[in-house]
Amino acid sequence: MKSVIIEILKGRNVREVMTTSSMNIPKLAPTIMQVDTTPLDVGAIMAGEPTEHVLRRRKRRKLRKAVEDQEMFEMSNLVPKNTGLRNVVWVSYKGNIKHGPRIKVVVDRGDRVTVDNMVTVTISDNPQVIGRGLKAEDAKLVREFILKNKSALLDYWEGNISTSEMIGRIQKLN
Repeated sequence: MKSVIIEILKGRNVREVMTTSSMNIPKLAPTIMQVDTTPLDVGAIMAGEPTEHVLRRRKRRKLRKAVEDQEMFEMSNLVPKNTGLRNVVWVSYKGNIKHGPRIKVVVDRGDRVTVDNMVTVTISDNPQVIGRGLKAEDAKLVREFILKNKSALLDYWEGNISTSEMIGRIQKLN
């Protein structure tokens, strides 16, 4: 995360602050605060976007991240030794989610869970991988897994069975 000094003055945007001579900085000290920003924010700031827009966008991103974190909390992970896959699979029930049934698959092979490196795969008669990074052979195995376990995955998605019931119904790939 980068740090940028942003001037809090009426009607001025950040570009004007960043072009202010360093000689003026001590005079402005009471009106300056430090705000952590992402590289995307820095680009917006340099483009002259008003500070309040950048800060609102950061709040929206944090809210989206909190929702995603809650979704991850509501998911159950299935490890390779239980599925026959090379990757960890996350399954969830739909709850208040508006999209169709899907699972998440960790791109990296093994038992390690890396929530920042996942793809989505739809639960359907023709499972589709949404996202990048999953190797073709792993994608093929995940599709086979979904087709073999479609009934259990959909029952769990709909909330008709518990996590332990879903795990008991999962059929491991050979």
